[in-house]
Amino acid sequence: MNIPKKIRAKGVDREFKIWQGIKQRCTSKNHSNYPTYGGAGITICERWRTSFEFFLEDVGKRPREGMQIDRIDGTKGYVPGNVRWVTPIEQANNRKNNHRLTYKGKTLTVSQWARELGVNLSGLWSRIYYGWTDEEILSRPFRTYSKIKTATGIPVAE
Repeated sequence: MNIPKKIRAKGVDREFKIWQGIKQRCTSKNHSNYPTYGGAGITICERWRTSFEFFLEDVGKRPREGMQIDRIDGTKGYVPGNVRWVTPIEQANNRKNNHRLTYKGKTLTVSQWARELGVNLSGLWSRIYYGWTDEEILSRPFRTYSKIKTATGIPVAE
């Protein structure tokens, strides 16, 4: 992927590569991800498709290293107002195949609930597997383990 000198001089190499990736996913039938982007109706607006400068003007530089481009509404294309720079965790939480749980009017992904509650992700998935309701999954206490271990070295459930 050749980056033009004027782009390189602006220090936006990574943004340029991201823009090229978006264009390829949405327009090139030969791209490996075309079926889930362009082939699924995800488009890039004409303004951005034809001009990296317009893309950069509308989206801006990445606020910090490691941030990725994300579509706010995954059913819509790459258009002004529907893209943002996010961390990899934020982007992972915006996937359409995430399992979401709602409790007391708050909806989060399973991973987000695990972080918020400070519990093991596998405990939540186990409850989902066994058919618990969202309220049961999130309101029932989780087993805690003491620092006392049995002779086998396994912590004792309190």
